[in-house]
Amino acid sequence: MQASMTDIEKVSYLKVDSFDDRVIPMQPCYLGESNWEAWISTEKGLLPMKVVDVADACYFSKEPASSTDIHIGFISLIIKRAYYKDLVHFENGILEDINNLSASVTKINLFHEIWRSDNKKVARRFVTTEMEYIFKVCRSLFDLLQEVIMKIWSRFKYIDTSLTTKKLKPTFSKMVFFDNKLSTAEELAERFQIPMALAEFYGRNGMFFSWLRSYRDKISHGGNSIQSLYIMNDGFAISTKVEPFRDLHIWKSADLKPNGLGSVRSVISYAILNTLHALEDFSSVIQSIMKLPPDIAPDHEVYIRGENLEILLELHKYVEDEAWVKI
Repeated sequence: MQASMTDIEKVSYLKVDSFDDRVIPMQPCYLGESNWEAWISTEKGLLPMKVVDVADACYFSKEPASSTDIHIGFISLIIKRAYYKDLVHFENGILEDINNLSASVTKINLFHEIWRSDNKKVARRFVTTEMEYIFKVCRSLFDLLQEVIMKIWSRFKYIDTSLTTKKLKPTFSKMVFFDNKLSTAEELAERFQIPMALAEFYGRNGMFFSWLRSYRDKISHGGNSIQSLYIMNDGFAISTKVEPFRDLHIWKSADLKPNGLGSVRSVISYAILNTLHALEDFSSVIQSIMKLPPDIAPDHEVYIRGENLEILLELHKYVEDEAWVKI
């Protein structure tokens, strides 16, 4: 429903000087000390709602309402500065995928707990199918990100008005690959006539994307799966001596088991963290080179609460000093 400026002025955390074609985000706001502000759009205009707490939602706040709530700069940027109708769908899709990735990591941890209590209740495929799903979702997130990049590129102007841009490619792979080879930042800048900051963004994320794309394509098109998965008392393990896990830089500092066995928690965390890094990397780059609309909530950030999202706060530990379950 449409809201008037008089209605919007009732919302303490939104700062809207004039309407543009953005969707006005009406997510609730945490005010601190267990107090929330929320509004609902009705035929009579915006009406206040009494909110005790939220279970699964994005919300505005100056600080997280709970230590398990997370902040993703990319999501915050879209909601606060680029919440257009044609972007809302992709932002929702990205957020849904992030929630699903969190659920998959949580399931893998749960499978191990169940196995330790009764090793007949968990089969190898319980874990390998979740791993394959994680890699597929991470791969698809890059194309969702590229959709967002293209729509932002077609809508906004450069801060440096002397710059011009060619049309970008519709998929991340078509941006970073040319003749089946990864492009350098310099090659990307020349080919697409884009600022070096954006070209370097593609360059930074291209190597990881190449690994992810290669493995994901083998799963989807070649019928391959993770052949060797080992179940141990302190975690699930895979061989670091065979593709696609061989030569990953995380094994240089990871705590490997005899015979070169690496932690499943480490490799799935590596995949998810690098994917999230690409989102955050873009949100930083775009603000440095494009003229974005005014921040609709300049005094607040957007935090996210989900059933399993707190696991994202643990992933860096899984790559570093908590690759294995402490027993």
